[in-house]
Amino acid sequence: MQKAIKHFEQILKKHPNFIDANIQLASLYFDLEQYALSDSMFQRAVLLDAAYKPKVFYTMALAEYRMANYAQARSHLERYLVLDTSNVDLTAKAKALLMHARFGEQASQHPWKVEVHAIHALNSNYSEYVPSMTADGKKVFFTRRSPRGDEDLYTAEKLDTGWSAPKPMEEVNSLHNEGAPSISPDGNFLIFTSCDRPNGVGGCDLFRSAFDGQHWSEPVAFSEPVNSPAYESQACLALNGKRIYFVSNRKGTLGGFDIWYTQRKENGGWSVPKNMGKPINTAGDEVCPSLHFNDQNFYFASDGHVGLGGKDLFSARKDSADHWKNPINLGIPINSIGDESSWLMLPDGKTAWFASDQKYVQAANKHLKANLDLYALDLPEALRINPVTYLSVMVIDSFTRLPILANLKIYDLANERLLAHTQSDGNFPTGLSVPFAADYAMHVYADGYHFYTEHIDCRKTTDEMDPIRMQIAMVPVRALVENAVRLNNIFFESASAVLLPQSQFELDALFSILNKQISKKVQIDAHTDSVGSEQDNQKLSEERAAAVIQYLVRKGIQASRFTARGFGETKPVQPNDTDAGRQANRRIEFSLID
Repeated sequence: MQKAIKHFEQILKKHPNFIDANIQLASLYFDLEQYALSDSMFQRAVLLDAAYKPKVFYTMALAEYRMANYAQARSHLERYLVLDTSNVDLTAKAKALLMHARFGEQASQHPWKVEVHAIHALNSNYSEYVPSMTADGKKVFFTRRSPRGDEDLYTAEKLDTGWSAPKPMEEVNSLHNEGAPSISPDGNFLIFTSCDRPNGVGGCDLFRSAFDGQHWSEPVAFSEPVNSPAYESQACLALNGKRIYFVSNRKGTLGGFDIWYTQRKENGGWSVPKNMGKPINTAGDEVCPSLHFNDQNFYFASDGHVGLGGKDLFSARKDSADHWKNPINLGIPINSIGDESSWLMLPDGKTAWFASDQKYVQAANKHLKANLDLYALDLPEALRINPVTYLSVMVIDSFTRLPILANLKIYDLANERLLAHTQSDGNFPTGLSVPFAADYAMHVYADGYHFYTEHIDCRKTTDEMDPIRMQIAMVPVRALVENAVRLNNIFFESASAVLLPQSQFELDALFSILNKQISKKVQIDAHTDSVGSEQDNQKLSEERAAAVIQYLVRKGIQASRFTARGFGETKPVQPNDTDAGRQANRRIEFSLID
């Protein structure tokens, strides 16, 4: 190609107005990605004769677009579409590129006022991308391209002085490619991609590994239908393990690569994956999915949506009908003419990481080796979202004080939905991420133990990055004969026996328990705080106990099984001189009687 360039340069020295030589030389520069030289030669050609070959305007605009000269690209594409109406295929391409150029022109006029910083402690001379972080922000896992050219998983820890030096995950890495990690909120469960492992289903598959406090387990491939003979990669473990988003080109894909998802079933298996469909997926490639813990903010990279060049980062939100709205390009300087991907929203909701090769696509840095680095930025107000906080839960036997296995359900009381369903671990606390500044009901079930409930008010937490640590002591059934089980998430209107909607989760859980214990009588006790007269509080407690029974009877429990008792303010569990104390004293309890 260099010989051809010298040949045309010599011709043009003698015949500078030879239009075909100008066009040929411009095309050669374009193929070598020397877009500035290509653009100048195309400019000379159109000055000689603008109507000679209309396609020149399209190729010139493409060169300008790849240099981020969006206004010039837009102008020359508009000119091409006026001059050439016969080339149907090229006209379609020009119209598509024109949308990108117009967006780029607009975005370059209104960039976000943010500073993007390379995360030097994690970056190297090789590519780093697809980071995943634990909910407390203390550990990060990411992919690094090795000197051999394959991919390995690395991890680093947050220290007082910054991030530690990254270490390869030796127990997970192999001679094959390992990448695209997705870590559970508590850091104990990892999903990643590996290619060509003997126990896989296709070429690249999703694998999982668990941490026992000391070591990572031998990686195991997901079985079909999650994995398939096609390509599966870039998993996002979402909603505290209830859902996995991932990238695949399996049958049913709209473009090259689409984003799919699978739901965790009650038996621990996974559902048949579904394509996210439009408006997320396009005829292009969609990769690197990331769902925030609020289940409302979704991020991904795409070259199929209108963008600035290469793959851009996009965000999408749900509407009131729980459908995804049209994705929004995250704009400049987050996106560039290069490839951006691997968006990671940190728990604080105002800081994000992403991977980009923007450092290497700049003309001044052509001598640098092209690769992806990890970058961080403080988001502008318009891109910030509600933060998440972190629950650290340890479930123990109330007598032996030893850890036990238990099922945990977390309910979002404000939005009246199940937020998480997971199992505690006998070795270390279970971690769960929940949106900050909200309140939740926690239900804990364990075989041989009495039902336990807890009310978690994150609205009073001052620091979302400071975990809420809980140790739940479960009482064995055999030990609980005369004692009552306290229900912490039954709510009434103030000074009233009218049940609030947020009480449904607790009452339905109680119904399920009673429905399985049909041979036992049920005693419902109600208590109040000391606000108001003793007589009024006694009456109110009796009415509240009756309201709970009425709810359960309407659900199908026989009325003859119940005994109601109201104690008013006579049995406080805490002093009534604080809001917290009064709230603790306003309670419903139940007992099962043989």
